[in-house]
Amino acid sequence: MTNKICTLKMSLITDYLKYLDRCLTPYHVVVETITILDEQGYKRISLQDLDSIGPGKYYIFVFNTVIIPIVIPVDPVGIRMVATHSDSPVLKLKPNFSDTAENMCIARLRPYGGGLWHTWFDRSLSVGGLVMLKNGRRVLVDRMFDVVVPSLPPHLNNSKVYNNGFLYDKERVLNGLVMVDTKLDDKVFTGQGFDMDDKVGNRCDSGCGKCESNDEHDRSLSSNSVLVEENSLHANSQPTCQDKSMLDTRDKSENDVHFKLEDIISHNLSLYDLAHAEILNEQLIMSARQDNLLSTFVGLKALNTEGRSIKVLAVFDFEEIGSMQLDGARCTFLKDVYTRLQKNLANPYDSMIISLDVAHTYNFNYDEFYEKKHRIKFNKGIVVKHSAAYATDMDGTAFIKQLSGFKCQDFCLRNDIRGGGTIGTMLSTLLGTRCIDLGSPIMAMHSIRETSSCKDVTDTFQLLYDFYKS
Repeated sequence: MTNKICTLKMSLITDYLKYLDRCLTPYHVVVETITILDEQGYKRISLQDLDSIGPGKYYIFVFNTVIIPIVIPVDPVGIRMVATHSDSPVLKLKPNFSDTAENMCIARLRPYGGGLWHTWFDRSLSVGGLVMLKNGRRVLVDRMFDVVVPSLPPHLNNSKVYNNGFLYDKERVLNGLVMVDTKLDDKVFTGQGFDMDDKVGNRCDSGCGKCESNDEHDRSLSSNSVLVEENSLHANSQPTCQDKSMLDTRDKSENDVHFKLEDIISHNLSLYDLAHAEILNEQLIMSARQDNLLSTFVGLKALNTEGRSIKVLAVFDFEEIGSMQLDGARCTFLKDVYTRLQKNLANPYDSMIISLDVAHTYNFNYDEFYEKKHRIKFNKGIVVKHSAAYATDMDGTAFIKQLSGFKCQDFCLRNDIRGGGTIGTMLSTLLGTRCIDLGSPIMAMHSIRETSSCKDVTDTFQLLYDFYKS
């Protein structure tokens, strides 16, 4: 039994690393998530379909990046919802991004969210996202072109840049080197049509010899086994095909679209780190975008459980800049979904929401910035967040502590530090339902590379599994 549990945990972490590598932007999150849902037998429906459907597995996709999987049992008694977001702090390309400096082609960038932008300098980056062409086609691109944001050598510093830490002008120096003696206008780019009425993703059929078969991958992704405590995972659970871009792992077919810059009428393009997710010392996961793909992934995996409640995973975009856009959690679309689901219930108020967003692990290098009685540790359980910016209340705290067998941690900020917020409070007031703000511990949140723990990923899955069953 112990070996089986260890294998299941390794499978979960392996799938998580693949999910991180494939979900380069919120648009890629949609592609990968819908592919997984299709493999597991979910049916795409519209908002209006909720008025007439019976028990089953469904998902709603709207506004380019909002995805809401729903599982309806026979005679449901309540709603159990997990809400996450798919965006992360990134450097985006400005609308007119192509520029030159001397004989160099450069890309003009703008910050999105509250990123630790100094961690983006001197790294191998590339461009991905969605472009709309003048002919009306939407094209999903991956590794459109590569970029490096160069820093200033200390030999040339006149005390303005490095005298008191690393100081930089976001407007002047957040630009990336692309090529030399070549212009982007001369390049032809390739992407895939972003037509959500068709199947949007396929597994690796390249015959590379490294990947598991599609059947094995399907079984891994559809596993709904309960996990128990384990301290470490083997390093050989790394993802395969690490030398391939995301588009290389899909079936290249007539869906390929070729275009030039002059063909683009609008776009939402971001930089992403070319380094893959990896396991360090059999315990820690180092990767980009763990805020908040960690929560989205475990929420997706935990849906495959039995239970008498309607299970919902709501994945939104634009959380990092306030959720005010159409794809954000402040949009009333979720309320329309929620209201229709409540009609299936004898007691529409027997419901609960978990707002799941990663939490700050204690950083020993910056001891003075943490409240000494609320230092979050790796491998010590899910984090319950407490402050005016979070939706957690006394009853919600008691519920989670009992559900987790008291294997959880309380997070509270110092009184002189403002901290951040989540979508929890807006969902609680929008839907009139108790919401609890939880998170899995990570270190260096909003860095280009964040660190989490393998055990915390599996423990968070376990808690959501139990929550959906409750």
